[in-house]
Amino acid sequence: MAPLYSMPKTSTLLILAILYPYRKDSRYSEKDAAIVVRQMLKVAAECHLHGLVHRDMKPENFLFKSSKEGSLLKATDFGLSDFIRPGKQFRDIVETAYYVAPEVLKRKSGPESDVWSIGVITYIMLCGRRPFWDRTEDGNFKEVIRMATHWIQL
Repeated sequence: MAPLYSMPKTSTLLILAILYPYRKDSRYSEKDAAIVVRQMLKVAAECHLHGLVHRDMKPENFLFKSSKEGSLLKATDFGLSDFIRPGKQFRDIVETAYYVAPEVLKRKSGPESDVWSIGVITYIMLCGRRPFWDRTEDGNFKEVIRMATHWIQL
């Protein structure tokens, strides 16, 4: 596989804007979502295998190489990314509020935060709405912690 940062200069990039439904409660089929999510997970795995955590996985940071069906998905915006070091946890709060992992908010995150964010994107694709929402960023953070605690108890 070519490095994630190399792109042919002639390629057409399309934002994964289809994750934002044109109408309320529109969703992907499970089959179509699986195709896209599998590619996002492959990108995360490739990053993690090369010792890199992206730390800002969100729809805007995934681009299709072309408009053709079956086009490859590419990750962009590695501005918040960092290298994974054994035993090191990230203590700063980064990521976009709607996709942030509870570990990030607890100031002890690692590569698992990328997977959480992809899980949130998957939820949006399948359900047509965000799993966590509040009018403010701080309120959204509290909702993530509250719901994550609830899920762990289940």
